[in-house]
Amino acid sequence: GSAMAMISRRRLVLVLLLLACEIYHAEAVTTKKVLTWCQYTVVCCCTTLSFLCAALVVLFLLVLSGDDDDDEWADFDEAAYGLGNGTSNNETERRLTNVLLRRGYEYVFA
Repeated sequence: GSAMAMISRRRLVLVLLLLACEIYHAEAVTTKKVLTWCQYTVVCCCTTLSFLCAALVVLFLLVLSGDDDDDEWADFDEAAYGLGNGTSNNETERRLTNVLLRRGYEYVFA
């Protein structure tokens, strides 16, 4: 049934591909040449992808290293330090709630 049709279609496509390569280059296309071409293609794609990923990592690190002046946790630390200097737990909770609301975490309190 359909499995045989699928196999015969694959063979037809392979034969047509090899025939096209044969006509285009006017030289014999051997299995070794096809495998070598596939190997070169895979190596080239993987190398290109690796360089792209490396560039993204470097860009990410450069973006992160640019914000040394701004302490993202300063508001949280300031509110949390209220526990040790005689501030009540309600006051600390209010300060932390205000910090979270200013930062856009309204869904925490929904």
